[in-house]
Amino acid sequence: QEFLSNTYEKYYEKFGEYFGNGIESFFFDEPSLPGMYFSPTNPLKTYDEPDGDIAQYPAVNFDDEMVEEFNKRYGYDPSPYLPYLFERSNANEDARRFRYQYYRLLSDRVSSSWSKQIGEWTLDHGVRSAGHFLCEEDVANHPLMLGNYMNNYHEMPIPGIDMTHGAASYSIQIANVAKQATSMAAFDLKQDVFCEIGQDEGAVDSAMENIANVAILQSMGINYL
Repeated sequence: QEFLSNTYEKYYEKFGEYFGNGIESFFFDEPSLPGMYFSPTNPLKTYDEPDGDIAQYPAVNFDDEMVEEFNKRYGYDPSPYLPYLFERSNANEDARRFRYQYYRLLSDRVSSSWSKQIGEWTLDHGVRSAGHFLCEEDVANHPLMLGNYMNNYHEMPIPGIDMTHGAASYSIQIANVAKQATSMAAFDLKQDVFCEIGQDEGAVDSAMENIANVAILQSMGINYL
């Protein structure tokens, strides 16, 4: 709500006459939950040098409303079970159930508070929301990064991904990324699917490979580049 107020609404105040009349869409780039970044178990690269005077602890995504929302949805207080979020073992049935319920709730809250609110706002103002999320190419990262990506695609007027390397050979290997968004668009009877494209430095040798890359994306159902 705050982001809509201080960003989207400000654009509408200045350029509202062009919404749906030249301006087709709003693009957002790689929103994600911060928990993975602050965790020493983060499988992604760490670019900042750790401060040896500050203890590092595993981190999960959490806010003050989670306990109340969890209790409302599942009918019990999650507080005694929170340590299960830091366990690696799946042997405990209670831990498996609690973690599933916790991340399901987190995922639903993200898709409703981010993708749904922005999607509805843009449609109400004559444009459509598009963009993509962080690390959609790695399904194992979805719960940690944002929750259920398919739920978020469902709430987006134009579901989207990125393929910024420009290499056709790589796009073929991870064509499933495009199919995540295009299959959800087909399920919702949406006509358009977005892809942010580009060329990473040194990734390709010729313009023809860029052309081949675009052809692969289009064959997967991407029609906004």
